[in-house]
Amino acid sequence: MENIEDRTNTENFKSPSLLKNIMFLFGVDTDKNSRISSSKTAKLCSAYQRFMSVLWIIYFLHFVAVTFSYEIRSPATDFRESISRKFADVIAFLLWLTLKSRCQRISDLLNDILHLGRSLNVAFKQIWDKIGAFVTVGVLLTIWVSTNVEFEERECKSVLAYFSFNYFYVGEGYNCKIVCITMLFYQFATYTLRTCLAVLYVILCFHYSKLLHKLSKIPYKVSDSSVPNSIRYHFITYESIIKALKSFENTMSLPIFLIEIGDCIAMFYCFVKMDPFHQSEERWFLKNYSLSGQFFALRAVLSFLCVSLAASRVHEACKNAKDVQEEMMKKLIASDEEHKKEFLLLLVTHNSPPFTLSAWGFFYFDRGLILSAIGSILTYSLLILQLNTK
Repeated sequence: MENIEDRTNTENFKSPSLLKNIMFLFGVDTDKNSRISSSKTAKLCSAYQRFMSVLWIIYFLHFVAVTFSYEIRSPATDFRESISRKFADVIAFLLWLTLKSRCQRISDLLNDILHLGRSLNVAFKQIWDKIGAFVTVGVLLTIWVSTNVEFEERECKSVLAYFSFNYFYVGEGYNCKIVCITMLFYQFATYTLRTCLAVLYVILCFHYSKLLHKLSKIPYKVSDSSVPNSIRYHFITYESIIKALKSFENTMSLPIFLIEIGDCIAMFYCFVKMDPFHQSEERWFLKNYSLSGQFFALRAVLSFLCVSLAASRVHEACKNAKDVQEEMMKKLIASDEEHKKEFLLLLVTHNSPPFTLSAWGFFYFDRGLILSAIGSILTYSLLILQLNTK
């Protein structure tokens, strides 16, 4: 019976392995330092990661070559539109570089959150890992389908020439099949890491807020002789959570900044290209690519909202913990018992502002951010639409 309980507890306090495996497949190995360096598995994983690094460098060089050859030098292409459209490739490569340099820090913060979960008996539910992996793969497959469903043979030939610099030719009738496979690899390379990391970020934010809510709900009595120990436990645990959140912020703020900027540009670009006021001369875009444009806009909006709401939930949980600390201080003051040290501990903790996650310090995640950010995007989009019609 004890073995069954131990095995259940071990399963409850595991990190999100499926999401980590997806990141590993695309060149981010968060478990590399946990393996024995001389083992065969470690050597194979290291060789695979070096291979993925080469592929990422090829991906970036191909992006630079395509952008310079077709986007910048072509007189028929608008430079601003090219930058907006190709920004996802830049985000993908920068995100890989950033995560590659922070593998150990990501591993440490996952261990920290599991340790805090054990101390507060808050398990990381593996169902969220499975849902996160399902969402990641589902979004990627939907992106792939939406960008391929409307291609004709003539368009497939042009796309193939675009990606291969006119050096790759196939027989008539096979262009769309080759493009379908090419777009699968391209879309997965461009959107896998950013989708997976956004999902992981949302899950971890919910878990941090759950830890703070659990700490705030721990009962205590001022008249009880265990008050000093209870307040010290609250103080130490709260400081441990805040320390873990600061580590989380330092590790994830730059990657999340890249993802959020990418989502904002995608919303802006799709809104302009969808031409809601029917003023653009590019009606061919809506005729041929309306489905993919709508899905990319929806994906960007949902990604931005989910990340922002999850991060703002941490801020709200910290505010709730501050309210609980204030109630504890009021009861200490009103009680006949003298707990000067405990009161000072609570006072120091309560006087610090509620912790707020940020996107690399450029903007901070609270509920007021969401409407202002989306409103700004719509305002600038409408401005660009008006300028394009003059």
